[in-house]
Amino acid sequence: MCTVTFLPGKNGFRLAMNRDELRSRVQALPAALHLRDGLGLLQPREPGRGTWISANPHGAVLTLLNAYAVAYAPPPPRASRGTVIPSIDTLADAAAVDARLRRDSQRALPPFRLVGFFARTGEVMEWLWDGEGLKARAHPWQPRQWSSSAVDEKRAGEERRILFEAALPGLLGDSCTSLSPLHRGHLPERGPWSVCMHREDARTVSLTEVRVDAETVRMTYVDGPPCQTAPGAELVFKRER
Repeated sequence: MCTVTFLPGKNGFRLAMNRDELRSRVQALPAALHLRDGLGLLQPREPGRGTWISANPHGAVLTLLNAYAVAYAPPPPRASRGTVIPSIDTLADAAAVDARLRRDSQRALPPFRLVGFFARTGEVMEWLWDGEGLKARAHPWQPRQWSSSAVDEKRAGEERRILFEAALPGLLGDSCTSLSPLHRGHLPERGPWSVCMHREDARTVSLTEVRVDAETVRMTYVDGPPCQTAPGAELVFKRER
């Protein structure tokens, strides 16, 4: 379960992602700088090296959400959705990501939605793997939010969208405004529909905030429920144009 908020800017964008998981799930490793093929990557990771969000120096950010509404069970041996982003995290644009995804088989993976944000080309692209094929959908370079929920994905999206639209005028007023107040909030009440989600069996376990501008790519990671955990140190590298 996750919530992703995107705000485009003149030379980049701001993005925040809450990760919601079962309380029994093992804790992930905080965001850090990693190298792949000589390229720096900012990403938190699962102990098995999978990830749900990644930023690279091209100004490309990839986010992964579960597609709970899709009824597809992959044949054994089942693979982890966390392997999707590491196969494409060095790429710079939507066309390259699309080609790589279609080259690699997704059959062993449960359903997922992958949303990519590409500052170099001003693209937002969403891919859905539903067990039958990979479906791509382009979105305008405009403010937008994505949500997933194992309980009621439609209602979660509607409740969070109301909060997003109410907060949007203030968020657009200053390009330096953080998205974290929205992502650590408990409106309309602390529970399954709030952006900072709390249920008996699951809760928001981290918040990743990314800022891409003309010169840099920055990531801040909150390693715990954002309503009660301070962010770690900001990670920064120079953006490649």
